[in-house]
Amino acid sequence: MKRQTPTLDVLDRLELYTEQACDSATGRALTWLHECQNHDGSWGRSTKIRPVFTALVLLAFMSHGDTYASERYPGLKKAYRYLTEILSSRKEPAGLPGMPFHAVAGTACFEAYGFTKAPALKAAGEHALTMLLDSKELPTFWDVMALKSAMLAGLENPEITAKARDVVKSFDRENECARSTAGLISMILQNKEKLAKTDLEFLARQPQFDWENPSDEWQMNEWYKHTVACFLAGGETWNIWNKSFAVGLVNAQGWKRHWEHPGRRTAVHKVFGQDDQQVYTTSMAVLMLNIYYRHLSFYRFGFFAPSDLKEAECPYGEETGDIDIQL
Repeated sequence: MKRQTPTLDVLDRLELYTEQACDSATGRALTWLHECQNHDGSWGRSTKIRPVFTALVLLAFMSHGDTYASERYPGLKKAYRYLTEILSSRKEPAGLPGMPFHAVAGTACFEAYGFTKAPALKAAGEHALTMLLDSKELPTFWDVMALKSAMLAGLENPEITAKARDVVKSFDRENECARSTAGLISMILQNKEKLAKTDLEFLARQPQFDWENPSDEWQMNEWYKHTVACFLAGGETWNIWNKSFAVGLVNAQGWKRHWEHPGRRTAVHKVFGQDDQQVYTTSMAVLMLNIYYRHLSFYRFGFFAPSDLKEAECPYGEETGDIDIQL
């Protein structure tokens, strides 16, 4: 009897983490998200959170290399149109705890612009950036992402640079709750190759991935920030966390195409209905699983990159044309 090659389902059932298993989990999740899209191009049952959800879901698709030009997911073009129309109104919709709308939407627009050079996306991102610069709230991890993506997309000016430096100073490094994020920001903005020793020690002390017993009310956002920090730290810090979360995420998805938020009766379960918490959790899980592809180029250079950076070294792709979006 000829021996058959194990299928991806078998690999999942045996709890073996491979690149194929993660790709399979991502593919199932993105197909599910595409099927959940609203007719107007947005995501989410609650109209209040649709704008920030749409930006988050678009980032999940982009982490897999799918932009508005994707033939596999034709609904993405309508989603970008929806998001750019929201931003063109210059009125900021509601965000999520630790995830302001302007930051998530700005990141989505500038990363897409970096890959496509579509003018409409640049204009929409600039609207988001204006909201960020005018915000009186304390900066978040996602604000840093938006600033980073804007500068890598070529939107550098003294005001953005000054804001970036202010963000670094705003974090209290004695605050344990922000130390991993502060270390991440410090590394990105100052072109450090590795996180400071104190930050590595902080990351090492954090609880390992435990889907059944989350330690935070908004666990997926915290896990995502921790994943980025560990990925940038590299070495043993990343190896330990990678083995923990990658296998855990694939197994938590199981035979489904989406993820349910970890734990029970968390803030996510209280704020969102079942459908919305699934969209939120699935988007964050896809971002975590695809960190290799998205962040390897995204964080290749710090905010203050060398002035002699060659065009060929740009982490984004070449221009692919405009997108049919009317602002």
